[in-house]
Amino acid sequence: MPTDSTAATSQQETQFLTALEARPVPVEALIEEIRALQASGQSAAASNFIQMLEDALVEATDRDGLLRLLRFRAASHETDRAFGLFCRELLAETWKERDAAAYLDAAGFNDHTPAEALLRLERLLACRPGAMFLDKTWGFGVVKRVDTFYRKLSFDFAGKPAHQLAFASAAESLTPIDQSHLLAQSHANPAAIARLVTEQSDEIVRMALRSFGALSVIRLEQLLTEHRIVAAADWKSFWERARKGLKSDPLVEMPAKRSDPIILHAQTRNYDSTWVANFARERDPAKILTGVESYYEATNGVFEESARPTLLERLAFAAKGAWNTDPALYARLAALMDRSRLEAVPPAEMRAHLWDKQRFLTAAQRLVARDIARMIQMLLAEEDAPARLLAVLHEMPFSLLSETLEALREHPALPSVQSRCRELLLSPQAPATLVVWTFRHRDALTGWSLPGLSELLAHAILLVEASLSGEELRMQNHMRQLFENTKWFAAILQELDATGRRALFDRVQASTAWDATTQRALMGRMIKFEPALAERRRAIDNSGAAAKPTQRLTSWRSLLERRTQYKRLVEVELPKTSQDIAVARSYGDLRENFEYHAAKHAQALLLQRQSEMEQELKLMQGTNFAHVATARVGMGVRVQLAYPDGRSSSFCILGEWDRDEALNIISCKSRLAQCLEGCQPGTSTQIPGEQGDETVTIQAIEPLDETIRDWIGAPAAT
Repeated sequence: MPTDSTAATSQQETQFLTALEARPVPVEALIEEIRALQASGQSAAASNFIQMLEDALVEATDRDGLLRLLRFRAASHETDRAFGLFCRELLAETWKERDAAAYLDAAGFNDHTPAEALLRLERLLACRPGAMFLDKTWGFGVVKRVDTFYRKLSFDFAGKPAHQLAFASAAESLTPIDQSHLLAQSHANPAAIARLVTEQSDEIVRMALRSFGALSVIRLEQLLTEHRIVAAADWKSFWERARKGLKSDPLVEMPAKRSDPIILHAQTRNYDSTWVANFARERDPAKILTGVESYYEATNGVFEESARPTLLERLAFAAKGAWNTDPALYARLAALMDRSRLEAVPPAEMRAHLWDKQRFLTAAQRLVARDIARMIQMLLAEEDAPARLLAVLHEMPFSLLSETLEALREHPALPSVQSRCRELLLSPQAPATLVVWTFRHRDALTGWSLPGLSELLAHAILLVEASLSGEELRMQNHMRQLFENTKWFAAILQELDATGRRALFDRVQASTAWDATTQRALMGRMIKFEPALAERRRAIDNSGAAAKPTQRLTSWRSLLERRTQYKRLVEVELPKTSQDIAVARSYGDLRENFEYHAAKHAQALLLQRQSEMEQELKLMQGTNFAHVATARVGMGVRVQLAYPDGRSSSFCILGEWDRDEALNIISCKSRLAQCLEGCQPGTSTQIPGEQGDETVTIQAIEPLDETIRDWIGAPAAT
């Protein structure tokens, strides 16, 4: 007597056989039945149904239905080339048209996995006249003609009409798109898309997300400008308009970083009791943060009272997980609790943890500007926060320094901010980040009593000349770009007086910061602005050769440090970048591979730095500054200065790469050292001061003492 299970299986088989008699065969529905059998562990019955469906499709010569079934089966035969050959034979048996061989050969069942070969075949079958595609090389195109005899396709691509592709190439590079795709819409009705770009920028972004999937802002810009939806020159204004509309759309999830994707949801997330129950089980601190942020933004900070306990409990859990392990995540959690008023952990406790061991500095290195600004606002709730922030201003990465100063410009502590910036910019070695920030905001700093333009330019040139890495290297590149910006440089020359322009010309001419071509271009612009500067161009001797450059010296200590930096660059940083490039290359299409281009850019910067360091190390000579004459101020001496108000100070002038603020060691290339160079005891000269240049008297010139010689790393002179 049959069991209930046997009877059910028999009834299911009968229903399956009945469905097979329909024309066309309902392939998708029957595949779902097979999938359900597999999920329930009835693998034998599933295999039997697959065989029945396969036989029916071959008998009905239903090529497209068979292709869908084989795609389903290929998932369980990922690397089985024998199954691929079986697919080809079965399709050839079903496909009776004379052009079948052309398509099946181009699909490459011998060379690719079954799933890939079947996908290639589907791409080719979609190539009918009028069909639209994206090509990896040529972009958007429309099929004009299919030639199965020569196995070629003719496409009209943008800027490349009547371009021919072999079947095999098309199967590799083409992606079919439908009429709703943004590029199809742009092709069919360019005027309508152009109106949307101007009037509804956010809708263009939604169309791009529906067409291409989740996109980072960087990738979105690449796609829209490459396909001429948005002109590259108009991108900034376009994105500003689009972002406003997207931020108010509950279906759009905007990322914290430009490199993270913008996500377009199909429907508004419902933060109901089911969501809260699922969220209560979340144990990933980062996902807890994202979840509460999404809830906060979707509800404009209005939380259901029933959800509050769960949100508070999970935030406390996340804060505990990030405590002492992830300063950036902890800072974001603290800022979120501050603005949402979900104080799962006492705010004072969270601020104390970020102040402790200066974790807020570490956090800022991994935070975007928006999150840094929120962290600063949260820290500023404490009365002594401005003083604590200003104390480490010189240690801050640029993004943190920028957001800190921006927040304090409207704060009662502004006088302290101005004083601290003035103090740092008057020091022999001003922080690179502050120098760049000051040049970027000079128009808004007129009342800050900062050093004059000549002093700032001296810092800028020292920054461009230095051997740097990491954040400071980024600042150096930014400063280089400013100097090479024609409009910026012209404005600087306009602001300087004649004396300042002469000093800048001499400094640029003597500098090793630029390659010869760039240096000549800078000097040429200055001479064009003030022709009299041509007289200061370095003299050429009678043989036509340029005068030999001044001997370049630095202490053995600094030379060894620079050699160590060079060794690390060659043996650690460059190999790591090469590895990053190899990993990024494995991600696929290099034209659309952000990680690859970022790694290549980093490698280019490091190779440029390697070349610069090699040249510098060849030219630089190490010395211990022994037996240096003290008749005049120069390298290797300590100089005592007397001020008119009775103050006194002393500085040790060493080589190009030597700096130590604590020991008053300054580089011979600093503006202060150059103002003092050649002076004798008893003479007066002008040096940079807090209120501009001030007059000092050379009180004494002395040999270096034991402390400085210990710093240099050389024995005391005998």
